[in-house]
Amino acid sequence: MEPEFEIKQGILKTYSGPGGHVVIPEDVTKIGERAFLNRTDLTGVTIPEGVTEIGLAAFHGCSGLTEVILPEGVTELSHLAFEDCESLRRVVLPQSLRVIGGGAFSRSPLAEVAIPEGVTEIMGYAFSGCQELTEIYIPDGVKKIENNVFGGCRAVAAPVVIPEGVETIGESAFYDCVKLPGVKLPESLLSIEFHAFMECRSLTEITIPQNVRRIGSWAFLNCESLERITFLGAETAPSPTGKNDDPFDDVDAPIVAPNLPLGNMPSFWKPRAAWGFALEGDRYPEERREEYLKYIKSQRKRLYPLAARHEALLLLLLTKQVVPHKDAQLLLDEAEQQNNAAARQLILDYNL
Repeated sequence: MEPEFEIKQGILKTYSGPGGHVVIPEDVTKIGERAFLNRTDLTGVTIPEGVTEIGLAAFHGCSGLTEVILPEGVTELSHLAFEDCESLRRVVLPQSLRVIGGGAFSRSPLAEVAIPEGVTEIMGYAFSGCQELTEIYIPDGVKKIENNVFGGCRAVAAPVVIPEGVETIGESAFYDCVKLPGVKLPESLLSIEFHAFMECRSLTEITIPQNVRRIGSWAFLNCESLERITFLGAETAPSPTGKNDDPFDDVDAPIVAPNLPLGNMPSFWKPRAAWGFALEGDRYPEERREEYLKYIKSQRKRLYPLAARHEALLLLLLTKQVVPHKDAQLLLDEAEQQNNAAARQLILDYNL
């Protein structure tokens, strides 16, 4: 009778047994590459404490697995280790774990996972498509949020805190996290890449820290619930490779940017920045206030459609006497076109 396990120098190379709940021998120190690949008949596994690494795609496609407990001593989960384990709802990760490989749990129905404090690297796509995951915790030791690491985690409904030390949020990192209500970004952050928060339709507010220099194309595209965008820095700008692509495209929200010179902004941010200034002008230094008022006066007609929708900007235009008498009808027409009776009455009250 042939042995169920092929083990060489402590590495479990293959398993050829009947499936069910498998108990891995005590002399194994590593689960080798593809050792249980697509073993849909595997319903459970006991991994001995001597194991330190789970190899590439070791349990990929094991659709019968419902729970995995990794023993203390495991330091690395390789790429695709548990990808497409379509019944895997619970996993216990050991405190010894340091690296979670790319796609390690991708498209598995994990409802929750406690990432240990010792983890320093969570590679791209590690939890992408985990559509039943409700909460994301990122340990302090992680220094980069990789591409698509949590993309498509559509059930996450708790705010996410990105730890200090992280400098980059990768492409599509939180793409399509449609229930994500908020995210706190660290002061260490320097760049937010392409599509990073695209389709995060429940985000209501975002504050971009002062050290962020680059925001990639469409990073916040279709974040339709955003009510305010705040830039704390003086040098934040769209990515040079996508300078004509608004990171906040299709987002109707004011931009509050007390330290960012208007002259450094792309043209597609300026109207919303004027709206933000109308809301929180008292936060702006005198030099910046003068710059905004000069812009608002010179671009008043461009701002009329926005002002007809948002009272704060309309009030600023009226109280600063930016709207000349000859433009009164233009502004009234905008209010009428947008069916905003309150705006129309406000314009009439100022007797333009």
